[in-house]
Amino acid sequence: ARSDRHEWVSIAGCLCILICFLAAASPCFAQTPTNFKIAFIGDQGLGTDAKAVLNLIKSEGASAVVHSGDLDYDSNPSAWESQVNSVLGANFPYFCSVGNHDTSSWSGSGGYQSYMQARCNRIGVSWSGDLGVKSYLTYRGILI
Repeated sequence: ARSDRHEWVSIAGCLCILICFLAAASPCFAQTPTNFKIAFIGDQGLGTDAKAVLNLIKSEGASAVVHSGDLDYDSNPSAWESQVNSVLGANFPYFCSVGNHDTSSWSGSGGYQSYMQARCNRIGVSWSGDLGVKSYLTYRGILI
């Protein structure tokens, strides 16, 4: 009986080590870096004012953006994507949700969602659900 107990303790110890290793290796369990900044915005638009906000985000050293809808008011996903890329770069972690002014240009090829999917793929972020509509993702230890 004593050797059986010792064997179970060893198995339990190995499982704990394995779980800790997997947690450390998994991006879902990644620890958020110290001084990690996220900019939260909404109702952006296109043009000089919108670029000024993006430049402020950059100058403040934000590590990611969470944009809560109404990306622009022109239904122009490619112009919006170009604006973000021109200031923050194509690989900057920028996550958004659909707003009521985005719905007509959200889905399909060339829609806002397709740009978000491409950005997430470029930076190695996976998501669950309908991205930007009813979804979630984890970035640097933060569930969004």
